[in-house]
Amino acid sequence: MNTFSYEEARRFLAIAQKGDERIVTSLAIAYYEGYGVEQDYAKALECYQKAAELGYDVAQCDLAYMYKTGKGTPKDMEKAFYWYMKSAEQGFSDAQLELGVLYHNGTGVKQDYMKSYYWYKKAADQGNVKAQENINLMLFFNEITEEDIKAEESPKKRKDAKTLLKGLEASDFIQQGDELFESGSFELAKVNYTGAYERDSRFAFYCYYRLAWIEEIYDNHEEALQLCEKGIARKKDFARLYLLKGDILKKQLGKEAAAEKCYRKCLMLEEGKIEESVCWHLACAKLGLRDQAVEGMNRMLEAFPDDARQYYDAACMYCALQEFDTALRYLETSIEMGFSMYQIRYDYGMDPMRDTEKFGEIIDKYDPPLPF
Repeated sequence: MNTFSYEEARRFLAIAQKGDERIVTSLAIAYYEGYGVEQDYAKALECYQKAAELGYDVAQCDLAYMYKTGKGTPKDMEKAFYWYMKSAEQGFSDAQLELGVLYHNGTGVKQDYMKSYYWYKKAADQGNVKAQENINLMLFFNEITEEDIKAEESPKKRKDAKTLLKGLEASDFIQQGDELFESGSFELAKVNYTGAYERDSRFAFYCYYRLAWIEEIYDNHEEALQLCEKGIARKKDFARLYLLKGDILKKQLGKEAAAEKCYRKCLMLEEGKIEESVCWHLACAKLGLRDQAVEGMNRMLEAFPDDARQYYDAACMYCALQEFDTALRYLETSIEMGFSMYQIRYDYGMDPMRDTEKFGEIIDKYDPPLPF
């Protein structure tokens, strides 16, 4: 990576003052992250301020974030609100979402659910998924009602609010829950999974599985185990529940014999269905059956060569076999194919090599921390 001095950075500021606000915003990000220069929040703030004053909506939103969080400056919610509003009024959906959050929580402004809805709706209309989810949650918790929305919107622009929540089927909630889960929004995912099985108990087994996984991420091992048991009571042939239960029993509770029974249950459920299996090769790996695990995994990769999840599963399998170099190659392939970085960060399947230097290098390469 090329480096540059603060004197060179000042020349970028001079360019920005002549109207090239995008260059100085890039410079701000460099200072914020320490890309090519020593990390310096105060200099990042200066750069964002210049670009924001030139009217660049992205910089205005990022500058607001720095004032909100106190990075490079004392926290100042009045200035944060000012710059979020400037950016939002230009139509930047991230800033509109943030204004919705401020009004929703009453942070720096008086709590106002309808103003929150107004800005969420602005962002949602541009396809901002998080804003759409937040509207769903406001309706779910009765913070706003369909009548409120109808009163807010003119007849020409009104949409039936039932399409926002009440028209959703259980499968819609599960799909949204999975998307939230894979993006790391675990609390919102929990709301969706709960909503799914309340609407249709037939989906309860899968919802309990996902809820158990979230509790395991939170290190609530006993609660995760109870949720696994609830899921198994609903559907005794769902192999993934047994795999998760086995991992909790072995890794967290030290119950090797009980865990082995769970892994063998996975094999029994998916025996003879290798190309349709989800857990067979992983269970084999955890039982030390290397040849069977590799054979099953190779069949899955041949059957689904364009599925990033299969390559991630291969990484987990080789990780369980303690073959880290091979696991890392498959992990990098899965990331390049678009597999969720949040899941990689939290999934117990990566735990055996999570603390290795090479694993950290891959995470830093593909998922560096962002300033907003």
